[in-house]
Amino acid sequence: WIKKPVDTKVITDYIKLMDLDQADYIGLYPGSEPFHSYPLDERLYILDKNTAYRTSLQVALWRKSIFEELIVEGENPWQFEIQGTIRSRLYDNRFLSVKRFYDSRKQPYHYGIDYVCTAINKGRWSRDAKKYVKSEGLKFDFSKRPNEKLWQRTYLFGKIIHAKNIFNNYKRLFVSKLFSTFKVF
Repeated sequence: WIKKPVDTKVITDYIKLMDLDQADYIGLYPGSEPFHSYPLDERLYILDKNTAYRTSLQVALWRKSIFEELIVEGENPWQFEIQGTIRSRLYDNRFLSVKRFYDSRKQPYHYGIDYVCTAINKGRWSRDAKKYVKSEGLKFDFSKRPNEKLWQRTYLFGKIIHAKNIFNNYKRLFVSKLFSTFKVF
């Protein structure tokens, strides 16, 4: 599901950082915030110890010994991403990720591997996976599971719902305070 050619020189540079014992993990797909600048390579940033999914199982370079230390027998991959993130806090500034930015045409870009990072979201085929299959001219049977709806994938939609819930909670609080100051005769 790789969408663009991989720059092997960039990947080789990251491997050299690991060989020089400068990192234990380098995510090759942009990670989440919070993060900090990484002085040894401007293409990377340090994943803060409180970053969610710090031990993401998306494409990454791992120091084998650290990966093995973080694995707990019986955890599934989803549990590992959550619980492994907590365990990874012992390794302060050694978890890195590629930076995301926008090119001159306002297109997202990063110094890693550009790929469809998940073909299935919550049991549904992702729109990105279907678009990729079509663009590559591949024959693929998508009939075995439902298709993702646009509103299910839209990050902004989730933020809007969250903001609406917060607003409604404050509105209820405000209205109840307002009416508690008036006396009903």
